[in-house]
Amino acid sequence: MLSAVTMQQELAEAARRLVERVQAIVVQVRSGSGNGSGILWRADGQVVTNHHVVPQDQAVVETAAGRRFTATVVARDPANDLALLVPTTPLAGLPAAEPGDSRALRVGQLVLAVGNPLGLRGAVSWGIITATPAARPGERELVRANILLLPGNSGGPLVDARGRVVGVNAMVAGPHLGLAVPTHLAETFVQTAVTPKLGLVVVEVALGALARQVGLAATTGVMVTAVAAGYPAARAGVLPGDVIVGVNDQRVTAAQELARELTQPPANGPVRLQVLRGGQLREVRVPLLAAA
Repeated sequence: MLSAVTMQQELAEAARRLVERVQAIVVQVRSGSGNGSGILWRADGQVVTNHHVVPQDQAVVETAAGRRFTATVVARDPANDLALLVPTTPLAGLPAAEPGDSRALRVGQLVLAVGNPLGLRGAVSWGIITATPAARPGERELVRANILLLPGNSGGPLVDARGRVVGVNAMVAGPHLGLAVPTHLAETFVQTAVTPKLGLVVVEVALGALARQVGLAATTGVMVTAVAAGYPAARAGVLPGDVIVGVNDQRVTAAQELARELTQPPANGPVRLQVLRGGQLREVRVPLLAAA
């Protein structure tokens, strides 16, 4: 039978290992004059953070191991305060988060937050869940925890006792009351984002008279505002200012439609983007990354 002292030592060691594992997936994000935290969501360097942490379209990301790279914001969800960044040059082999089931959280469950508050790298705070993310109609889904969050924690992970990410820390609602975006919303956001497949930052735009000139019935399209170097769209010659109006001859009028069409790529060959460039409709063939 283990003594109380031995049990305490083993518990302390297990907690230390848990913290180290979570710290490895936490990055520091610098965009403009702001600093915050982010989560390595995929081993290729995709980072999930808060929308408000990255006011500009590019950021400098630094991992816990000291690796630094430039990343482009390729998708935003302001309503849920989420942003997705990808490295300007594709990476591989980085530690990645293990998403947990935020909908299975229970009040009183132990959680911890890891981030970079007030410039302290990899700082940790412990707490408990005070309310689950289920929301009444018209309300945001948020995880509420009795936990200390400070400026700089934004965008970092809220994890359970097994180190699984159950939320993206977003804001402080009161003394020791932190709010986090549930992981299931973040995972859906990542899966439907356009950029991991193409490497684009896009925005919906009105086509106006141009649509009639080229014979389009749609009144809106998806304009490319930035192209991440090294990704399929850049290699295929997609340019900032191109307006995507179709994928494989299926019309798209919004970023969500573009993302949906990209979840059903052709069995063979590249994705065919129909784009408006210089007042003319043309087609750009984009071979997707094998990992996409």
